Amino acid sequence: MAEQTTPNRALVLSGGGGRGAFQVGVFEYLESIGWKPDIIVGTSIGSMNAAAYAVGGVTNLQKMWESIRTRDMHRFFRWKPWNSVFDRTPWKRTLEKYVPEDQLAQIKMPLYMVATDITTGHPTVYTNGEKPSQNKGLYQKVPALTHAHLLASSSIPYVYASIEVEDNEHWDGAVMYNSPLRPAIDAEAHEVLMVLLSPYHKLEDNDPRPMVQRALAQRSALPPAPRGLIGGIGYVLDLALIGTFENDFEALRKVNRRVRQGTSGVPDHREVKSAVIAPDEWISPLDIIRYGPRRANELRALGIKAARQTFQRIDRQGWDSLYNIDGEGPGTLGLASQSS
Repeated sequence: MAEQTTPNRALVLSGGGGRGAFQVGVFEYLESIGWKPDIIVGTSIGSMNAAAYAVGGVTNLQKMWESIRTRDMHRFFRWKPWNSVFDRTPWKRTLEKYVPEDQLAQIKMPLYMVATDITTGHPTVYTNGEKPSQNKGLYQKVPALTHAHLLASSSIPYVYASIEVEDNEHWDGAVMYNSPLRPAIDAEAHEVLMVLLSPYHKLEDNDPRPMVQRALAQRSALPPAPRGLIGGIGYVLDLALIGTFENDFEALRKVNRRVRQGTSGVPDHREVKSAVIAPDEWISPLDIIRYGPRRANELRALGIKAARQTFQRIDRQGWDSLYNIDGEGPGTLGLASQSS
């Protein structure tokens, strides 16, 4: 590993299976404006995209999503015992093609990959970077990230089999931490872009209630009612995203407000600029397990559009984590007003 300094910019990638093509569009837009992350935090498909980017940049991500199909990620039938719905032998071959383990071991960019340790019942963040001084118990520094870490981070319970890492079984990081903002803050990043794969900005402005309460009161802000197994899984992931990200983001805004007011009480607290990039509409739960170039291109276009809208919003009213923090109540983020 090369010598590392405190990162300035962090990109946080949430989970969502085949919906992850949306994140490729975000990478494409960020490259077009010269915004380059110093670290990347990923859960599930976000971890795979982070690794593919670290190995070969945006070009590698584009090649991967332009070629992979459902058959390249998982298969239904297999000879092994039935401990999950799908077998991920094809996924392992895809990793070998686009994220070779020997190249993954040589990357310079610090990555933080979130998994759920079902042996301990806690989330674990595996990293090839520096272990943050905050929340040390959450992090496991490794000499090099491997395919096992990627597979562990993306093992949706019972849809895929659990993955063993360091003698412990792991499931998808989304089980407990689908939108991992915390590692970026712990790593002391100054600017954080949070890429969600479900809408987050469709909540009303100037409402003093926390966002989860607003979502529950506003049906349009919730994901569509689930249908079938995959629909149910998608519904759970979307609700997990709303809940876990809500807690971390509102906590960040409170710290920013106290720093601005000079009442944080902690000398090293500082303001953190953070903004949300998310699709305008709910993406079908079927896209969690469905992969293909045509749909990937559609999602990439949505990612480019959403990233552009976010930076237009930043130019217009500032970063989401700092928006109106001098006001009286929390939750007035102004995320509902998007430009086309």
